Parts: sequence; C-alpha cells; structure tokens
Amino acid sequence: VYAVIDIDGTVADETARRLAATDEQGKMDWDAYFRAADVDRDPPIPDAATVLSSVHAAGVAIAYVSSRPESLRETTAAWLDRYQFPTGDLILRGKYQRTHEFKSAALQRLAQSGTIAFAAGDREQDLEVYRAAGVPAVHVTGVEAGVWRALAPQIGGALAAAGIAWSAPAVVAPAEGPNTPRK
Repeated sequence: VYAVIDIDGTVADETARRLAATDEQGKMDWDAYFRAADVDRDPPIPDAATVLSSVHAAGVAIAYVSSRPESLRETTAAWLDRYQFPTGDLILRGKYQRTHEFKSAALQRLAQSGTIAFAAGDREQDLEVYRAAGVPAVHVTGVEAGVWRALAPQIGGALAAAGIAWSAPAVVAPAEGPNTPRK
C-alpha cells in the first residue's frame, strides 16, 4: 500500500523560492525556481514529517512524486533525510514532461505494484490527476503549523479504506521534532 506525496507546497514550504523566481508580470523563471541551492533552503511544512512517519510506521510505503527535475534528485533526497521524512521512492519529472502527464504515469506505475491509499498535494491540477486515477486526494491547503494535523481524519479514512489501522501521532514539540534539521 502506498501514500503518494508531492513535495513543493506539500511537505516543503517553497513560498520564498516561488516569490524570488516570479517577475513583476507574474511570469515564473523555472530555472531560478529549481536552483538546487534555493531548493535546499526550503523549510519543511510543520508536522508533515511527523504525520508521514506515522503513516510509514503503519506499514504504508511512501512514494514522493514531484515535478522537480531529475537533476534535483540528490538535493531532494538529502533534504528529505535532513528533515527526517520517512524513506521512500523518489520519483522526479524528466525533462520536457508535462506535470499532469508525468504524475498520471507515475500513479499508473505505482498502482501496478500495489494499492494507493491516498495522494497528497497542494495544487488543484495534482488533485485532479489523483481523482482521475481513482485515488483519494488529500489537499494540503497551506504551509502553516497545523495543516498536516488537520488532515489526519482524511488520511485516517483513506488508510482505513485500504485496510490500514492508523491513528494520528501525538503533538511533538518543535524543538524535538522532525521540523528541526539533523546536525
């Protein structure tokens, strides 16, 4: 059983990077947006690692499916490790692939290996891809503390429908939790 997790805007707060890469007319400079040094500075969204670690501990495989380019694999893997996200598959977009086509194909490949209990993302386009594949969509609606904890009932329901017993983790003090990078 899998949980499919987007990265930017879902577990990584890319707000500052997005603002820096957008010009006055609102046009995105994608090369600037995906600059490895800037990607590496994204803070995690509070509680995302704690919630996903508890999902993983319940026996669910995590598959990070991101529109980040393949060139960011090492940076992304190191970031996930530094902020104590559970290990899992890291599926990144190849050059010239459209995001919705890439994510749809990734879901199809994962579904061949097992059930997808839920897929989490921040963008409506991603949620539409998940729903079209028949996968319960979990909408991450912000980057502030409490967003992931508020999703616990929806995640729990999706996991229960997949036959997985799970309960939301207890509150973790920020100084002790996964939002603190490893030294």
